[in-house]
Amino acid sequence: GAARINPSLAEAYNNIGVALARAGRLSEAIDHFTEALRTRPNYAKARRNLDLAIEIQKEASGSPES
Repeated sequence: GAARINPSLAEAYNNIGVALARAGRLSEAIDHFTEALRTRPNYAKARRNLDLAIEIQKEASGSPES
């Protein structure tokens, strides 16, 4: 069942997200970090990467800080 998802799946989503972020594909990266957190909610590395990608995306879009 869903509770027994392979933890390495979350790492794979995180790693793909990192590669996408490095390629400048932030919205896709955010999707992957979010999926990593859906499969492993307490995955601190994916949480940090997600927060960072969102910050970079905000700066890139010129949105004012909230």
